[in-house]
Amino acid sequence: MLSIRAAALALPLFLLAAAPAPPDAPAKGAPPLKAAPAEKPAVSWAMIRIGGSYPEHLALEDASGLFGSGDETFFSLLRRLKRAEQDAALAGVVLDLTGPVDLDLGQVSEIQARVRGIRKAGKRVAALLSLAETKHFLLAAECDEVLMDPAGAMMLTGGRLEVLYVKPLLDKLGLAFDGVQRGKYKNALEPLTCAEMTPASKEVYEAILDRLHAEIVRAGVEGRKIPDARFREILEQGPFSARESQRRGLVDALVADSDLAARLGAAKGAGPAPIIRGYGKRRPKGPASLMDLLSLFKPPAAAAPEGDRISIVFLEGMISEGESGDPFSGGAILRGPTVRILKRLQSDASVKAVVLRVNSPGGSAAASDAIAREVKALAAKKPVIASFGGMAASGGYYFAAPARRILADPMTLTGSIGVFGGKLVMKDLFEKVGIRPQVLARGKRSGIFSPTSPFSEDERKALEAMMEDTYQDFLKVVAEGRKMKVEDADRVGQGRVWTGADASARGLVDELGGLWESIQVAKKEAGIPEDRKMPIEILPKPKTLFEAIFEAPDASGQTRAPANGLGAVLGAIDPALPRLESTVRFLRSSPCRPLALWPVSLQGR
Repeated sequence: MLSIRAAALALPLFLLAAAPAPPDAPAKGAPPLKAAPAEKPAVSWAMIRIGGSYPEHLALEDASGLFGSGDETFFSLLRRLKRAEQDAALAGVVLDLTGPVDLDLGQVSEIQARVRGIRKAGKRVAALLSLAETKHFLLAAECDEVLMDPAGAMMLTGGRLEVLYVKPLLDKLGLAFDGVQRGKYKNALEPLTCAEMTPASKEVYEAILDRLHAEIVRAGVEGRKIPDARFREILEQGPFSARESQRRGLVDALVADSDLAARLGAAKGAGPAPIIRGYGKRRPKGPASLMDLLSLFKPPAAAAPEGDRISIVFLEGMISEGESGDPFSGGAILRGPTVRILKRLQSDASVKAVVLRVNSPGGSAAASDAIAREVKALAAKKPVIASFGGMAASGGYYFAAPARRILADPMTLTGSIGVFGGKLVMKDLFEKVGIRPQVLARGKRSGIFSPTSPFSEDERKALEAMMEDTYQDFLKVVAEGRKMKVEDADRVGQGRVWTGADASARGLVDELGGLWESIQVAKKEAGIPEDRKMPIEILPKPKTLFEAIFEAPDASGQTRAPANGLGAVLGAIDPALPRLESTVRFLRSSPCRPLALWPVSLQGR
């Protein structure tokens, strides 16, 4: 079941010694010349484990050389898959999918494309499963062969959508949200202000669920070669044991890990195949010396990159005002640093093209607009390609709209062109616990930010006017960037969320493709030959441990999401609740400010 809740590529180098040209005839008494031995066929298999979650970018400099293998980013995973595709020494690739897979749906689409590339290069791809859920199946179905541990199971039961509405709980606590939204489908506040799903939200979620279900069916029919009607029946009858999964054609064979090498070798009538486990992954350096540890506290070097290159700017997390956040948690797109990066790229003639890798639900409308202006200025000087990851919604779409071209994965969640604003009202809670606010005021709208009372009619009209102006600014940026009329932008806007495939059909996305395809489009737009290898610059550069410890946090406090026990408790109840909790904190820190945000978390199993 899928439960939905709210540097250049390093290729292997071979050093060949230059041999002298052979004489026309062998010397007297010398043995006859022998023909060069025929090239041995590739027999080795690369094993690449895909499991857990993958950030797009690391906020803290990777110290894996000292403390272990380190966190792997999604980009580094893609590079490993691309390296395997181009490695002539490999006969095939094994995707180890035996652990939990917490990829977002856009990342699933992108890995599927990389698997197809490996197969197109003439290599076989096998998937190894244990306890498989829907995302495991979507990845495995792209492979030539699907193997499952004999004690495994296939939890394939179709798609399901659950959105938790917490207004009844807030009512019991004496809390309420009072707000204004612009856009029929802008439902960011709905779980906080409604007891059940509205028709508009149901329309959006049904469309997303239909697209997901169609993708599951496509994987079964095209990938596993199961007739459409039969596969739809299978979806109604799961979950299945390993043996039953094999009988129904969901997997090809039951193979324990200890027998995997023999199984892979038998496919070519040979002995056990050599398996390169952890293929392409950086190895730890070993025990850290005192000098290694002290080096972490050195101030960062100021060396500037040199030579022609393509820059990838990773923009991940909520969009916030301010200059700095918590480098240990990451997960924020900060207005100040982002604007400075984009300005620097405008004047750097060595940067021939820029790829904006976006994975964001949005955030501050003002910060989004400021970033959008710099994207527009950059796109006027050199190719700027926006590559959407799992989500590029609301503010995440806002600042990407001026890019020359936009690429998204079929299951990317994007759009959500709309804004909202509001505040948390604590009046009833104060009465319950015996708190009596005493107020002195000057000005009839002085209480618009106050949590002690809801908006007056006059305050609400002022807030509605502000939201309308912000929404119109949003539409103008989209219309200009996408070369459409404002009326057409409004038609596909209204806060509605689209999948990448649906957004492509409506002009919000230029073509379907992932980060790798976006890099190729950037090269083409910059007039760089397809076969020319270009260095890749990754931005923003991860902070060193020195910077993380000694850099002063943003005095505004807006960008910091202080760790607390509530997020952990909510996450144990439901994975979507921490996102809802972070949205509440965002509203508390930014009362009445226009927000371009879609805070629903879509995660699946």
